[in-house]
Amino acid sequence: TAIANLKRGSRAIRQCECALKLLLALATRPPTIKLANGGRREDQVRPWNQKVMISSGALPALLAMQQHYPDHPKVQASCAYLLRFLIHSNPLARGALVGTGFATQLVKGAVANRDNEATCEAVFSAMAVLTFESEALREEASVGTADLVRAFNHHKESRKVADAALWMLSNLSASENCIQGLIREDAAITIIGAMAAYQEQSSLIKNACSLLVNLLASPIGAHTITEMQISPIVTHAMSLHLDQVSVQIAGCRLLAAMCEKSDELRNQVKDIYASTTVLEAREQHSANFLLAQVATQVLAYLQVDEEETVGSDSD
Repeated sequence: TAIANLKRGSRAIRQCECALKLLLALATRPPTIKLANGGRREDQVRPWNQKVMISSGALPALLAMQQHYPDHPKVQASCAYLLRFLIHSNPLARGALVGTGFATQLVKGAVANRDNEATCEAVFSAMAVLTFESEALREEASVGTADLVRAFNHHKESRKVADAALWMLSNLSASENCIQGLIREDAAITIIGAMAAYQEQSSLIKNACSLLVNLLASPIGAHTITEMQISPIVTHAMSLHLDQVSVQIAGCRLLAAMCEKSDELRNQVKDIYASTTVLEAREQHSANFLLAQVATQVLAYLQVDEEETVGSDSD
C-alpha cells in the first residue's frame, strides 16, 4: 500500500513523506527479536518486507520520487536510506538498476541539497552500497565525482558525512573518471584532512587509505600526498586500530605504495619508524596471509633503504 501511495503521490508531498517513513520503518526493523525468556531469535519479517518491497516496484517508485522532488531534502534522504537498506540486503537487485539513471539521480540529489548534512550523508552511503562490485553503476556515478566532492566539502566537519563520503569515493576510485574528478577538486587535501580529524573512525581510515593508494597512481595526486607528509597520520591511525585487520591491510598497502612511488615518499615512511607499526600489525594478526604479505612488502622496502644507509655510512 505504501509503495502504491508513492507511485500515486507525485501530487501530494505529505503523502510521499508518510509512505517513505512507513517503508523505512518496515525495512529497518531490528534484525533480532527479544524473547520472553531473555533470549533472541532472528527476525524473519524484515527480510520478507524488503523482498516484498522490491517485487512490488519500490525501486522505480523511489527513482520517480527523487526525480519529482529534486530539491526536497527529506524526500531525497529518505529515498537514499531506503535504497541503501534494500540493496544491502538484496544485492542482486543492483542488476535491475543498471541503465535506469539511479546513480545519476543520487548525484543530482546531493548537488541540489548539498547544504543539508543529513541528505548528503544518506546519498553518500546509498551510493557506496549501490556501486559496490558493479562496474556499470560505478562508471555512471563516477562521472559526477567532482560534484560529490564539492558536496562533501560543505560538511567535512561532520564525522558521519566524512565517513560516508570516503566509503563512497573508495568504491568509485576504481574508475578513471573518479580519479580525474578527485584531482580537479584537490580532493587529496580533503581526504587527508578527514584522516587527521577522525582518526578514531576505523572505517574512515580504511577507506581513506584505499583512496590515497589509487590517487598515488596520478602524478598530481602523488605530488599532493608527498607535500602533505601523511606518513605520521597513517601510522598513528594504524596504531589506534591495531585490532582491526582491515585497517592494518589498508594502511600497509598505502605505505607500500608510497615506498614504491618515489624515494622521497619512501624516506618519509622510513623517517617515522613505520616498520615498528607494521611489525606490530603483522604480529597481532599473524594468521592473516594477506596482511603478512603486504606488511612484508613494506618491510622489504624499508630494509633496502636501511642497508643502503648503512653502506653509505661505512664508506
